[in-house]
Amino acid sequence: MQFPDLSCERWQDAETNPVIGYFHGEKARYAIGDPQVLIPGEFDGRWHMFYHGFFDDYIPYLYHVVSDDGIKWEFVRRWQINVGPVYLFRDGDRFILYSSEVLYRDIAAAGLPKEYAGGVGYTICARVSEDLENWSDPHTVLTVDLPWEAVGPEACVRNPCVIRLPDGRYRMYYSAGSVKLPICGYPEPAYIGVAESKYPLGGFIKNPTPILMPDSTIPYRNFGCGGFKVYGWEDKYLALYNPIYMDKEGKPRSCIAAMVSHDGLTWHEAPYNPIILPETAPWKKALVYQLDSVMCGDELRIYYNARDEWLDGIERIGLSVLKDPGIRIRKLV
Repeated sequence: MQFPDLSCERWQDAETNPVIGYFHGEKARYAIGDPQVLIPGEFDGRWHMFYHGFFDDYIPYLYHVVSDDGIKWEFVRRWQINVGPVYLFRDGDRFILYSSEVLYRDIAAAGLPKEYAGGVGYTICARVSEDLENWSDPHTVLTVDLPWEAVGPEACVRNPCVIRLPDGRYRMYYSAGSVKLPICGYPEPAYIGVAESKYPLGGFIKNPTPILMPDSTIPYRNFGCGGFKVYGWEDKYLALYNPIYMDKEGKPRSCIAAMVSHDGLTWHEAPYNPIILPETAPWKKALVYQLDSVMCGDELRIYYNARDEWLDGIERIGLSVLKDPGIRIRKLV
């Protein structure tokens, strides 16, 4: 199996990292993340990014920011809608925002989620827009209905990623099940599943078993699988994902790693993994999380959120760049 050379020593942090912080002030345990990026020409002449955030009351928001260069970003708007990690997919003249929909039955007086509806933390929904401003009501596209999706402290399907296959069908990669991170006290995804449909807004048929699971023999994926993003590279599929692991000191960690596949179902770990690690800068001291990747000239850019501490950490969004005109990835739309 051939791999693009994405080894860790080739990546450079943006000088202004983290490139996105908080437009309304920050405090311990604030979190923004799971960026989705449109480059100039995909909507208009500017860069656009969507991401979600949780704050004091744990009520979620969706953010929209814009940029002229993909480095310095300006706040546009935020919506109070119950989203977790999102994925932005261009479907012809419209955009579909697939979201990990947070299912709260109640919010405790202290501001923490008191109870998840039906014991389920997340389902996956879709919203449609033609202008990135006005979104349709959410339409449920995937729910928890397999035993491995209910494993752990939080039953869930979340972290969607949708691609269009060569035959025109739609394939959704998603995270499911959970593992609770020691010290942090919150859950992260355990498995990666896949579902396919003829239509982008429904009819997804799941593979009955995960395509990726924790592996005690892989040091950087010995605890969970995180989220999974898939792109095209040459005649193959390239996945960038954030596996969850326990380090030698017993601390929970997350990094970014690469995989390659001929069919998008059977995956092979890159021999140089992981490619982006925590601890290399104060703002990503503890964990490196979910991402989006785009081309900008001869640069391959990865935007991702990272956490500076464990329980009382703050998550911000940063950028790492690999300059190589020989490496080209593409969105599968």
